[in-house]
Amino acid sequence: MIYITDFNELIYRFVPQMLMFVGCFLAVTVFIIGDYYSGTTKARMAGEKILSEGMRRTITKAVRYITVLFGCNLIDLVQMLAIHVINTENDKHFFVVPIFSIVATLFNCYVEYKSIRESYEDKRKRFEKEALTDIGKAVDYIIQKKHELESIND
Repeated sequence: MIYITDFNELIYRFVPQMLMFVGCFLAVTVFIIGDYYSGTTKARMAGEKILSEGMRRTITKAVRYITVLFGCNLIDLVQMLAIHVINTENDKHFFVVPIFSIVATLFNCYVEYKSIRESYEDKRKRFEKEALTDIGKAVDYIIQKKHELESIND
């Protein structure tokens, strides 16, 4: 059984990991702000207005990223405490690293980096293609309903 005799020692052992948690949140936040700045700059250069829809998407994306990162932090906290217990009970020396948080941060930062590097034309083409697909679905639905009405009238 492990008894915590010195709480300060336990906190001292986890200071580097806590700094890694803070670094993960800061890295994701910096990349989200960079993506927002990049998007608004590209829109201004194209002569488009900056709408609240883009800001809303950025906030939604930030909430999703931070939520995932917070969940990974909780998983890492449990994992790190378990490794700490194994290390102290069995006199082992496993590294206590918040691996899930680091992987989630790297993934989120990579996605944001790709978004920053994506050209405005590529984004516009993708949005136009999605809009055309939606219009095509609407036309198909209208034609289907027209055929159903014709079959009822016959």
